[in-house]
Amino acid sequence: MNPTLDTLQSLRTIHGAFSDQPISSDDVATILETATRAANASNRQSYSIIDVDDPEMMAQLTGYQGSRLLLFCVDFNRLAATAARLGHEFTIRGVTPFLTGAIDTTLAAKGQDGI
Repeated sequence: MNPTLDTLQSLRTIHGAFSDQPISSDDVATILETATRAANASNRQSYSIIDVDDPEMMAQLTGYQGSRLLLFCVDFNRLAATAARLGHEFTIRGVTPFLTGAIDTTLAAKGQDGI
């Protein structure tokens, strides 16, 4: 079968039954490197990835427990700061920038499948 179809048909979702097995720093680095190489609109990378390794904080944020949480968030702060540093105005108007950011964030998060 086509490798793309194999990948799509092997996707699964896990809700809350996460392992407490530690994830190595090398594996986290690989995941983050893969995420930042995901396709995104105009190379904006309008997202942030927050790495949480505190089980109590993880439970507080999500209600789940596990060994590590990578929280993917739409985030325009980096773009706004860069624009300000260059003397430009950066504004978000309408729903399009948020939707574009949400799609970019989703693509970065989905880049983790199969790792």
